[in-house]
Amino acid sequence: MIDYHIHTSISDDSDAPYTIMAEQAIKLGLKEIAITDHHDPEYVDPDFPFDLDFDAYKIMLEAAHQKYYKSINVVKGIELGVNSLCYDACRESARRYPYDFIIGSFHMTNGKLVDAQDFYMDRPGIEIQEEYYRYALECVKNFKDYNVIGHINLVDRYMAAFRPEEKLCPEEIMEIIREVLKVVIYDGKGIEFNTSAYRYNTPITLPAPAILKAYKELGGEILTIGSDAHSPDYIACGFKSALEAIEAEGFKYISTFKAGKPDFVKISHL
Repeated sequence: MIDYHIHTSISDDSDAPYTIMAEQAIKLGLKEIAITDHHDPEYVDPDFPFDLDFDAYKIMLEAAHQKYYKSINVVKGIELGVNSLCYDACRESARRYPYDFIIGSFHMTNGKLVDAQDFYMDRPGIEIQEEYYRYALECVKNFKDYNVIGHINLVDRYMAAFRPEEKLCPEEIMEIIREVLKVVIYDGKGIEFNTSAYRYNTPITLPAPAILKAYKELGGEILTIGSDAHSPDYIACGFKSALEAIEAEGFKYISTFKAGKPDFVKISHL
């Protein structure tokens, strides 16, 4: 098994040292993990600035790889919050180190926090979703320094919490999502299946079934699986259910990365 979305205490929202995360992965029998700590240029939450000490991060990534290479492959990654207000800063961050793997995520939309309740108030739910996905479309058209889009429908998680009466991914929104996926596929990029929803015990999956289906129908092939674990308890959480959902849409492979290049592992071999 492999887990391509793991956070350590380098991230503002985790207290887990890389040693604890790696050793738990080894205990679970994983063969490969990607450490993907947060960096969001110009993030607007003072409690979680998602800044990154790049020198310390480089040292940690290399130490983790060297310490555990006989037991598990530690992929040198980063989760980069793509911000349309500062593309140049995002590009600079992506190029400061030769990462094996970069997750591009949309934690903000037009300078607003996607996880903040204010983003979901005082307007129709379809307008909220349209703003989020049009922003995603603008970002994938203008920013290319990533390998996969992380939790592509993150807005669904918070729509379900703050606006549970609203329909998610209606057809008019799916039209925009398909445009996002077309750009991702054309650029040779991919998406992730983020299993964090399973630990929250919600019916929202990341991606939603309709999005995963559309990705497959449009010819998408690059698909990683990641727990988004911020503590050792959640490494590989929900993977059995995720792999069943992935296989149900006809995917035969999960992607891994080295030096930014994808490889493919048969799901049947995981």
